[in-house]
Amino acid sequence: MFLKIDSISIQRNKKLLFQDFNLNLKKSQTLILKGSNGIGKSTLLETIAGILEAKSGKILMDTSKLLSGIQKKIFFIGHENCLKDSLSVFENLNVWLRLNKIILSKRQITKKLSFFKIDNLCDSSLKSLSMGQKRKVALSKLLFTESYIWILDEPTNGLDTQSERKFLSLLDAHQKKGGSTILSSHLKFHFKTALIIDLNKFAFQKKIQPDYNSWDML
Repeated sequence: MFLKIDSISIQRNKKLLFQDFNLNLKKSQTLILKGSNGIGKSTLLETIAGILEAKSGKILMDTSKLLSGIQKKIFFIGHENCLKDSLSVFENLNVWLRLNKIILSKRQITKKLSFFKIDNLCDSSLKSLSMGQKRKVALSKLLFTESYIWILDEPTNGLDTQSERKFLSLLDAHQKKGGSTILSSHLKFHFKTALIIDLNKFAFQKKIQPDYNSWDML
């Protein structure tokens, strides 16, 4: 297995969201978490990514390495994009790249942005962009990372149909290279190899063990 979530319990604002939650993520697998607003999708993803701490349980990689030691192998994009409105598109990406010890020229970064057709926005300030354009900037980070596991919170929020197709092609390429993804979405994805987990089907106050046989194939 690629990633093992072993009996974790998660709470938010002292409210228990998940208790003894178990999940196995395999190599070259894409899992889609679905559920109503407020059910805890974002909190669950942030816990898996190591941003939040579980109340109990463990998150393991390759059955032996604790999550705390492998953050560089996991890449997370939250629903709030984590971009600074006071900076331009290029400045946002350049700062993030340098923090990750990746040095690229402005020309190289701009070329990558052409994937989502936002290369013409390289010098634009974030505050001047639409919600969809900001989402494309955040998702452009996927073009630079070599992380094994992507954890994405509502990645297609604000995207037009064409950009959604581009994102799905990126997801497909990642999977074909052996990478795995866990993402949340309230939309219907046309991604044939993904498995869906409907979090609404699980009682939060009881032991939760996803039934792999009941998952829908897209």
